[in-house]
Amino acid sequence: MKTKDKSLNSKLSNRNIGPYEIKEIDENNHAIIQITPSKTVHFHLNDLIHYDGDFQPFPDGCFAPSLNEIIKIKIPDPRGPVKGEKLIPDKEKNKLNLKSIVGRRVNVLWKANKKYYKGTVIGYTSNLTHNLIFFDEPTISKDNEIVDVKEDYYQMQLFKSSPNSKVETWSLLSE
Repeated sequence: MKTKDKSLNSKLSNRNIGPYEIKEIDENNHAIIQITPSKTVHFHLNDLIHYDGDFQPFPDGCFAPSLNEIIKIKIPDPRGPVKGEKLIPDKEKNKLNLKSIVGRRVNVLWKANKKYYKGTVIGYTSNLTHNLIFFDEPTISKDNEIVDVKEDYYQMQLFKSSPNSKVETWSLLSE
């Protein structure tokens, strides 16, 4: 069962998103749109509206979310650990939810390498199942390149969205 954000009522919400850059148009009237610096999506030209405004795709200091992500804060500057930060008792987590935790610092266990990583919760997915976390440590790609900071965050389930969902092992950090 997926939970839908009632504040995102489709009848009342703006159906236009963007602006995005058209990278290519094929012979079947499909446009390839640059959604994030590294992701493109195909749309039919009939589904697009021309934009002449001043807004630019991927503004400095902002994350570049995918179409199913809602990011509420700008890129934290400077990136890295916060001095004097401490773990908060787990009972404080019960006072938060998927939306109210945005902007808070967390310490998340990555089971694959059995290590905790600190980061900032920057948003959530539109289906309200996962939070988006921007970690203090930059991600290194398979090509040994640092991932673009605008896309260097992860979807992680911090709260149960259904009875069978498995959540990450994590703790809150002091502000």
